[in-house]
Amino acid sequence: MHHRLQHPLRRFTCLIGLTAAPLVASSSTWTIHADGTGDYPTIQEAIDHAATGDTILVTPGRYPAHLWIESKSIVLVSTEGPEATILTGEGRRDAGPVVHFFFEEASGSVIEGFTIEDGETGIQCTSASPLIYGNLIRRNQSALGAGVCCIFGSRARIVENRIVENRTSYHCCFPSRGGGIYADEDSAVLVRGNLIAGNRCAGECLGGGISCFVGEIQGNTIVGNASDGPGGGVELPYLGVTFFGNIVAWNRSAEFGDGIVVFRSADLFCNDFWANGEEDYWGVEPGDGDFSADPLFCGFPGAGRLDPAIYDSSSFELRAGSPCIEGHHPDGIACGGIGAYLEGCSKRGIATAGGTNAVPSKIRIFPNPMRGATSIRLAQGPGAESPIAEIFNAAGRRVARLHPEPSGFAHWQGRTDAGDLVPAGIYFVRLSPGSFPAGSILVVR
Repeated sequence: MHHRLQHPLRRFTCLIGLTAAPLVASSSTWTIHADGTGDYPTIQEAIDHAATGDTILVTPGRYPAHLWIESKSIVLVSTEGPEATILTGEGRRDAGPVVHFFFEEASGSVIEGFTIEDGETGIQCTSASPLIYGNLIRRNQSALGAGVCCIFGSRARIVENRIVENRTSYHCCFPSRGGGIYADEDSAVLVRGNLIAGNRCAGECLGGGISCFVGEIQGNTIVGNASDGPGGGVELPYLGVTFFGNIVAWNRSAEFGDGIVVFRSADLFCNDFWANGEEDYWGVEPGDGDFSADPLFCGFPGAGRLDPAIYDSSSFELRAGSPCIEGHHPDGIACGGIGAYLEGCSKRGIATAGGTNAVPSKIRIFPNPMRGATSIRLAQGPGAESPIAEIFNAAGRRVARLHPEPSGFAHWQGRTDAGDLVPAGIYFVRLSPGSFPAGSILVVR
C-alpha cells in the first residue's frame, strides 16, 4: 500500500467518480419562487413536469418539501446557496424524506446548495446515484441514515456537504445505523470533503456519524458524533471500504470503537484519529500514514474541547502548524491535506501562516447548467488576493484558467485554454489563489 502514499489527496481539484451528465437532444430550465410566482407554483410540480436533462433553479426562501424524483435525471440547484434556500420537512417524521431520488434510470441528477432539514431522512437514494453537493443537511431523524440514506444499488456521490445534528434511533426489528450517512451492501458510495458533525444514533444502533458497507470515504472531517452502540464516529461492517485522508476526532461510543469500528475489513491510510473517547480504533489496526494529533481547528484554539454548537465550515479550517496541512504530517509521509478544509481561520480572528485574516472568496455561476457560455462571479472578501477561476474536468485535469474583469465576473465559452470545445459533463470550478479554496459544480450541456 505504501506506493499510494506518494500521491497527495487532491481535494477540490480531482472529482474521481463524478460521472458525466447524459447528453440530451434538448433541455429546459425552470425557475421556482417561494411565493409561487415562478414557472410552476411548487418545486414538486416542476419536478413532475421536468424531463431528463432539465434544470430547476430555486430562488431564496423556505419551502415545505417532501420531494419525489423518480425515473429521471435532473439538476436541482439553489440560486443563492444553503443559507438562503431551505427545504424543510417541518418536523413531520412520518412523511418520508425531504428529498427522495427513486429508481434513477441513468446517473446524472444533481442537488446543490440547499439547507435540508427537519424531515424523516434528509436525502434518500433508492436505486439512484445523484451528485449531492454543497448542501447543509441537518436535524433529520430516521432509523437509517438520517442525513443521507443510500440503498438498493445507489452509487451516490456525497461531496462537500455539511451533515450535522441528524439522529437515527432503534425502530421495531433492526438496529439503526448511520446518524449522518448510511449506505447498504449494494451501494458503493463516494463520500468526499464533507463535515460530518454532531450526529447521533440512539438505542440499539451502530455508527453515529457514518455506517457504510462499501465505497470510498475520503478527505472528510468527522467530529463530535456519538453512538449508543458501537462506532461513535464510523462503522464499517463489511468489505471494500477505502478510508483515507479523514480527520476523526472527539467522537464517542457508549460501547466500543469511539472513533471507528470495523467488523470485517477495510483499507485505512493517512487519517488523523484524535481524542475519540477511550479508543480510536476497534477491529482494525491503524493504517499506513495514520496518526493521532490535535488537528488544530480554527474554532477551537489549542487542545480545547469541541463545541458541538458550532458547525460552520470556518470553525474547521486548520490553524497554521496543523499536522493535517499538506507537508506537515508528523512522520513526514506524503499524504497531502487531511480533512475537509485547508488552512484558513478567516472568520475567527486567528492568524494564518501569512498573518492575514482574509474572508474567503465565493463563486456564483449563472447560467448553470451552461449551454454555450456562462458567467462566473468571483466575489472576494476584504484582504483576499485577486482570484483566478480554474475549471477542472471530472478526471481532475484543469481545462481552463479565467481572469476576472474589473466587475468581478469571468466569462467562459466552454473552451479549453488551447481553444478546444469541452464535451458535455460535470466540471468543477475553484478559485486560486485565496485564503480558502471555494468551489462549485458547473454542468455543461
